[in-house]
Amino acid sequence: MSRTRARLVGTMVPVVLVLLVPVVSLVAAHFPLKTEAGDPNSNSAISPCHEAGYNAGTMTMNGLVVTAFETPLGKIKVNLPDDMAAGDTVSGTVIVEPAGNSQTERDKNETELNGYVIDVGSKKNAVSVRMISFIIPATPPPQLKTITLIHISQSVATSDIPISAKPLPAPNKFTLPTGGQQARTIEIKGPFNGVFMPQDSVIIGGTNAPPIAESPRKIVVMDNCPATGPTNVQLNENGTTIECPFRNIKINLSAPRTDLKRGETTEMHVEVTGLTGLRQNLPLKLENASTTVVKMSGGEIQNIRINASAVQTNGTYSANRMLTGIQSGDFRIDGTVTWTDTCTKDPTGGPIAGGPGPVSQPPPSPTPLTPTDTAEGEVCKWINYKTYRVDEFKRVQSANSNLEVRNESAHGGGTAVSFHCKATGTFIFTVTKDSGNPDVVSVTCK
Repeated sequence: MSRTRARLVGTMVPVVLVLLVPVVSLVAAHFPLKTEAGDPNSNSAISPCHEAGYNAGTMTMNGLVVTAFETPLGKIKVNLPDDMAAGDTVSGTVIVEPAGNSQTERDKNETELNGYVIDVGSKKNAVSVRMISFIIPATPPPQLKTITLIHISQSVATSDIPISAKPLPAPNKFTLPTGGQQARTIEIKGPFNGVFMPQDSVIIGGTNAPPIAESPRKIVVMDNCPATGPTNVQLNENGTTIECPFRNIKINLSAPRTDLKRGETTEMHVEVTGLTGLRQNLPLKLENASTTVVKMSGGEIQNIRINASAVQTNGTYSANRMLTGIQSGDFRIDGTVTWTDTCTKDPTGGPIAGGPGPVSQPPPSPTPLTPTDTAEGEVCKWINYKTYRVDEFKRVQSANSNLEVRNESAHGGGTAVSFHCKATGTFIFTVTKDSGNPDVVSVTCK
């Protein structure tokens, strides 16, 4: 079963698509919605192990273990798979959310946050690299079940993460969702290898879905497909190609009034798009999670069924509800659409990684690539390499720990790629693009 959740929170209207089938989990776009109160508080669990000015909390959601570190300069979030177990090779990603009242201040804070280090799996990973990969021993020690943020060689915040002490078997078939939501995560289960490889990919409607986390049993990716409605999803994993039908869904919440005082009303509009050709019934649940702040017409919890006859010719389902202010404060309204279909297929060729292997087995290495470009760098200095179009860039990876790489939004648009030499020598990084061959860059560090 999969679930799509829409949410209006405080000064924002978060729309959340959460597919509860073990293979899909999605979160929709956010839209502004204000009351007379300030921003809502974070709902992350706080760890007691932190320095003054720092907090850490870990939660399991959407197929991920998400650890959020709060720092004086902003947030650092680490995404790992939620099924980590003894003997696994796992990979994850790091997201930086700098604080600041201006772009200049945010840029400065992001530069500082990039200097932090994540210690997890007995391996230290620079935040600037934006990716994490490590091997879990066959007998994980207790300290391995923690994740730590390090600043200037000192631990500033720590949180526990779940790791099974017993190995978990990998499935022998791939199970893909047949529905998901644009700009949110998709979970696919199957015999993976736990490593982000340049030649592996998930493509939705012709658009690459960047990897968020991977274990030997699943991968979680981001659905970046801009189109809605029926299309297809293609998985390329370690030489295997799987393709299934896919419905890309979008949920919009909107209201003409963004400020509500006591007794004032506004009409909330719920719109679900991408339903062209829908044959199954989709349950829609609306729930007011802030009943002391606003009142929702029709009841605070409503269960509705979207059937094919209720879908308009343009593939859209709409519903309106009146919201009435009761008192000042933050409020949240959740909408949930349930999706149940999945697609299960056998591997169609090429070697497939099984479950977690012996700890002595290293993760597979990418096929050596011939450099297509060269660059020069200086030790301890970030160098801008190139700016790519947003629809062109997929990800950047370094083949050596002595060369850090990062990507970030470029001033004026696009994705800027830069590198940082940590030692002298010649090292390689790869920029994978949505189409065409990757850019393989040989960097001479002096």
